[in-house]
Amino acid sequence: MNKFSYQDAVKFHGHSCPGLAMGYRAANYALGRFGRDKDEEIFVVVENDSCSVDAVQSLCSCTFGKGNLSFLDRGKQVFTFFQRKTGKGFRVYVCPPELPASDQREQAKLSAIKKPSATQKRRLMDLREKRIQTILNAPENIILKISSPRVKLPPTAKIRTSGYCAACGERTMTTRLLKKRGKLLCAECVAKK
Repeated sequence: MNKFSYQDAVKFHGHSCPGLAMGYRAANYALGRFGRDKDEEIFVVVENDSCSVDAVQSLCSCTFGKGNLSFLDRGKQVFTFFQRKTGKGFRVYVCPPELPASDQREQAKLSAIKKPSATQKRRLMDLREKRIQTILNAPENIILKISSPRVKLPPTAKIRTSGYCAACGERTMTTRLLKKRGKLLCAECVAKK
C-alpha cells in the first residue's frame, strides 16, 4: 500500500486525522493505478470538502488553480479519478471499518465534555489515533469500494479574460459578469442591488 508517504499528506495538511487518512488511501490507490502525475494529467472530482481532499491535492498534484480538481457538494468520501491522456477513470468510495461500539460510545462521551481533563484529552487523542491506524491499515478490499465513474471527465480548464464590475470595480472573469440594467456586474453586486 504505502507507495507514497502519509507523512507527505500530514505535512501539507498540518496534522494527522481520520479524514486525511481516508483521502490518503484514495489518493494512494489512484497513484498505484496511474503513477505520479507529471502535471495536470490526473483529474479528480471530490464529493466532500473535508480534510481528505488535502491528501488528494498533496499526493496527486490536483488543485483548483491548475484546473484538475472539481468539487461536487455531496458530503461523501467519494473521489473519481481520471487520467486526462486516456480519459479513463474510476470511482473510489472510502468506507473505513468502524471502531468497536464501546470505543465509539467513549469517544462520543469524551467529545461532549466542555472542559476535559488532561487525562480525558489524552484518551480522546488515543481513540483518534486508533481510528487513523484502522483507516491506514485496513485491507484495501475492505476500505475502498472501486467502481466505474458516475460523473464525466470535465473538459480541460480554459484561461478566461477578466473585466471590471461596473459597481464595485473589482476584476471578474468575463464569463461570470452578469448584465443588469445595461451594466456588467459581479454576482455579489447583482445580489446587493
